[in-house]
Amino acid sequence: MTGVQTCALPILTEYSYGEFREALFETNVNTILLETRLGRELVSLAIVDLFTHGVSAVYTFFSPDYPARSLGTFSILKQIGLARARGAHQ
Repeated sequence: MTGVQTCALPILTEYSYGEFREALFETNVNTILLETRLGRELVSLAIVDLFTHGVSAVYTFFSPDYPARSLGTFSILKQIGLARARGAHQ
């Protein structure tokens, strides 16, 4: 994503790419990626764990290049829709 701001959290800098990937995807939890694109450009990405009756938002990233589109809010709303579709209750 163009213009993506990086996070300086220690958890992201103390581990190698392989260790980070393993912690996110090589678990007993079914993890998916929710993408938002404008044409071919990836503008938002959410890492989401799937459970029987809901979801867990692990990380959500979005491009700051489109502030009027509220990509962070849009991504969270997509995750809420996914949770509802999977049977999560309010």
